[in-house]
Amino acid sequence: MKRPTLIVLLVSLGVFLFAAPSRADMDKKEAIHLKDQSLKRNRLDLYDLRSAAHGGDLWAENEYGIFLVQSGRDSARGLVWIRKAAKHGLPVAQRNMGSFYARGLVVRQNFPRAAQWFRPAAVAGDWKAQYYLGILYARGWGVRKDPLQALMWFRKSVLHGNPAPAYEIGRFYREGRGVSQDYLKAIKWFREAAIKNYAPAEKALATAYTRGEGVPKDSALAQKWYQKSLRIKNGADEFLVEWDID
Repeated sequence: MKRPTLIVLLVSLGVFLFAAPSRADMDKKEAIHLKDQSLKRNRLDLYDLRSAAHGGDLWAENEYGIFLVQSGRDSARGLVWIRKAAKHGLPVAQRNMGSFYARGLVVRQNFPRAAQWFRPAAVAGDWKAQYYLGILYARGWGVRKDPLQALMWFRKSVLHGNPAPAYEIGRFYREGRGVSQDYLKAIKWFREAAIKNYAPAEKALATAYTRGEGVPKDSALAQKWYQKSLRIKNGADEFLVEWDID
């Protein structure tokens, strides 16, 4: 190759190397672009949500209220929107109102008020409201302690395939509350919740295998379930009821 041609190629290559953006620069620009698009889209979504809420859409009223509460922009006004949707019969908003009172979030903690809001949502079939109402009756929080009522709501809630009420039903059979004590049935319910990685149920199974309640004593299985329970944090009693807001 002739020297002049080689020099031209080297110069051209140098210009390309210095002019071409690095991969990091390209990634950074792409990230900035995506962030700008996301912010623009979120602003539009929020505008649509607010407009729908002002237009009387119950779902939008609840969602806009949640946004105001969770973003910290105006929790009191957010609660007004959620309450509006709840008063017009939206089950998730009714359950959210119950959760606010149960948690003492935005309002003072008030379990009787929580029960008043959970009840219509539970009757409408909201599984979380059914579970929460069962918890109130089981613990006697805001309502008269009533194992039969608690068990009824847990049984309704568990039909949706959720582990928390299954665990509670297992406890009722293990302790003979509202039903005749039956360790075999307790194990059935604990196992149903445990296979869905529900830590309290896993711990209950560990205890059952340790004591031989409804199952033969088995220290290896007891240790297995106990170790599993340590890796997950969810549930009531050993953990806190979450009183979800969504």
